[in-house]
Amino acid sequence: MDEATVTHTIESLDRRLDQHLEYLRGRALACPPGGGRAWDEALGHYQIGADPAHLRVECAMKSGQRAGATVEEFERALTALARFAGDELEQVLPSATLSRLSLSPPSAHRVEMFRARLRSFVSIERERYGRDVGAREHAPQTVGGSVSSVFANAQSTAKLAPWANIKVDPSTIMSCFTCGAPQEKPLDFKCRYCKNAMYEKR
Repeated sequence: MDEATVTHTIESLDRRLDQHLEYLRGRALACPPGGGRAWDEALGHYQIGADPAHLRVECAMKSGQRAGATVEEFERALTALARFAGDELEQVLPSATLSRLSLSPPSAHRVEMFRARLRSFVSIERERYGRDVGAREHAPQTVGGSVSSVFANAQSTAKLAPWANIKVDPSTIMSCFTCGAPQEKPLDFKCRYCKNAMYEKR
């Protein structure tokens, strides 16, 4: 194996990682808060189990997401993607083989940069996704806030979840199987948010 092959392989793996990442981000961001059918298909493609609908809704409401699959599920997808990329790197460019090669400083640096990307991949992309969907834990922090500002923030972020201010009868609640939003009108079994059928009863 020569140096040109090593460089070409690393660049190819880097591009493919970007492509898979953008596919996952696109599917995740296109979902209503908590997830949906398109996201479920993406998880299935990578053989990742999906959380129950009620857990997705709880996570989305807790973090105040305005859209997208839950940060927790997206992080699991990132972890799987980083693992796949690392396994493929070891398969095509085994560490034992690379250690025997006398790579030039630029080529050696390129290999190490890709390895460093894999090590920080999950944390960096999770943070970026969290900001994109408006998750509270990723919101910019302010210094010197007062109690009144805390209540003001809570009131404003409550509007981000479309079901946050809906009043429903607690005795019988129908929730959307796809996105988890509650039924708003009796005998109306079409979800107002994702337009899918509502048939899971809690």
